[in-house]
Amino acid sequence: MSRAFAEAVEAADLERLLALYDPSIRYVSRKGEVSHGLDAVRAAFRWLGGFVGKVETENQYCIVCGDTALVRAVWRVRGTGADGRMIDSHGLSAEVLRRGADGQWRYIVDHPFGSNPASPSPNVSRVTVVNPET
Repeated sequence: MSRAFAEAVEAADLERLLALYDPSIRYVSRKGEVSHGLDAVRAAFRWLGGFVGKVETENQYCIVCGDTALVRAVWRVRGTGADGRMIDSHGLSAEVLRRGADGQWRYIVDHPFGSNPASPSPNVSRVTVVNPET
C-alpha cells in the first residue's frame, strides 16, 4: 500500500490516490481532527494538483489479522506545489487497512502523524472525534 500511495502522489493523481481509501475512511489531520469519507481525503490532499516531487516511504511493521491490518510507516513528501511553493512534510503514520470482498486492501483509518513522538503542542497529542456515528 505504501508503494501504491507513493506512486499516486508522485503522479499527482488524486483519483488514483482516492481508490486506495475505503468510502468509510476516518482521516486524522495534523491537528488531530478526525473527519470521515472520501471528501475528507480529497480535501486533505487538495495540494496534490500540480505537485511535482518525490515520496519516500518505508513500512516499519504490518500486522495482519484476517481482513484487517495495522501499519506504521515512515514517510516524507518533498517537491513543489502548483503555486511554486516548496513542500517538505514527513512523519510516522498509524494506518488501519481492510481487505475488501474484491481482495483489495484499502485504508479505513489514516493518521499520517499518528506514530510521531508526543509534541509540546496540545493539538498534536489530542484526537477529536467529529462524528463517531457516521
